[in-house]
Amino acid sequence: MAKPSLLVRWLGSVEYEPTFELQRKLARRLRESMHPHTGRSTGKSHNTLLLLEHSPAVYTMGTRNCAEDLLVDQARLLDEYGTRVVKTNRGGALTWHGPGQLVGYLVANCRDLFPHRDPSVRELVHRIEEVMIRSLSSAYQLRAHRLSRKEVGVWIGQSSEEQEASVGSPSYDAPVCSLEMRSQTSSLNKVGAVGLHLSEWISTHGFALNVDPDLSAFDRIVSCGIRDKGVTSVARELLSASEGSPILAARPTVRELVPHVVKHFERVFDVELTYDEGTPNESQLVSQSVRE
Repeated sequence: MAKPSLLVRWLGSVEYEPTFELQRKLARRLRESMHPHTGRSTGKSHNTLLLLEHSPAVYTMGTRNCAEDLLVDQARLLDEYGTRVVKTNRGGALTWHGPGQLVGYLVANCRDLFPHRDPSVRELVHRIEEVMIRSLSSAYQLRAHRLSRKEVGVWIGQSSEEQEASVGSPSYDAPVCSLEMRSQTSSLNKVGAVGLHLSEWISTHGFALNVDPDLSAFDRIVSCGIRDKGVTSVARELLSASEGSPILAARPTVRELVPHVVKHFERVFDVELTYDEGTPNESQLVSQSVRE
């Protein structure tokens, strides 16, 4: 059986609402092209991974009631920080999207992504987490991990109890990381979030990975409804690990991480990738400088 296909599109820096409408449009096309009996795609429309960063910044509310997680009045957020609050249909609570954060929206028929069995929401989330974990490892030698099913996302820093919770993850084509990692901060902080919407097994929304955003934006909310843990970024973790060395002579960028995410999406989801024009892909990894 041929591998499922996935079109990868790099959109660059874009506003939130047009991207939300694009997801809805692509999802509608997928729904219209579903086989009436199997529910799988007939090939008339593409499963698509949209990669981008949002500008201007925006706070988004998921389906969980989370108005109490706004620590600053919405009017003040707009007047003082120029940041709006937008309600959306993804799962999860309140979060932030803006420059310096890599966002991936997976608009796909999940029956295509699980060709040999019924789709699983938990495994879909798990695979997206795995992509982020591997991408952080291959791009920056950062060790990230999961916590529990109740706290979806990717984290850096862990206690012994949380280390035990991350054992037993399903394996794919390779170990999460076989490199000797740099030391990390000791506190537990979220670096990557996952929030999805599924209708008739058509997925929209996806993940957000903090590369080098303004982390002060998270001080104005209870991010993802989690009050006892923090938020971090690739830049902060590299700075913490450098201990004065010139590791951040060039700050990490969203675009440089894209080929790594693309590579690991292909391997973890076992899909055949095609690329929209101008999309960074795995072939560009050869020419990228390696951070030492």
